[in-house]
Amino acid sequence: MSKPRLKQSAQDGATNGQVVTFNTGTGRWEPQTPAAGALAPTDSVSDEVDDFIDDVDGTVLVDNMTRTPGAGNYLVWFDTSIDLSANNSNVQFSIFVNNIEVTRTRRRFGRGGNQTVNTIIQLSLHAKLIGVLAVQAIEVRADVSAGTVTIFERTLTWERVA
Repeated sequence: MSKPRLKQSAQDGATNGQVVTFNTGTGRWEPQTPAAGALAPTDSVSDEVDDFIDDVDGTVLVDNMTRTPGAGNYLVWFDTSIDLSANNSNVQFSIFVNNIEVTRTRRRFGRGGNQTVNTIIQLSLHAKLIGVLAVQAIEVRADVSAGTVTIFERTLTWERVA
């Protein structure tokens, strides 16, 4: 297999969702349109604006951490950093599909008593979601037991898989 040449790539480059593959018959790199139902590229949504969830809010959507990517199976990742305001409190994060918690994704983090210094916690969730329907949203929700959780920069990433 040869390396793609820049001149050829400029002339024959992929556009509008195409990918470049090597054609062994012609010995050239050529643009191809993926077949219907082919794996989708990885996609993500990020938010840099801090989100604040109070203990009176209940389980709520983390700001901007929802998407409806279409029907299929997905690998999903969520990552952020958080800070809890109250001693002896905890926060729980989960991935939801179609308003139903994917319980194996639930992660709980706590802050002990008598802490005078804020501790930033790095948080990550991931899951393989099977059989998501076209109209179903994938989202991240959180619930805090006391005080407020500050949710800093965060990213929700998904990739369609077989």
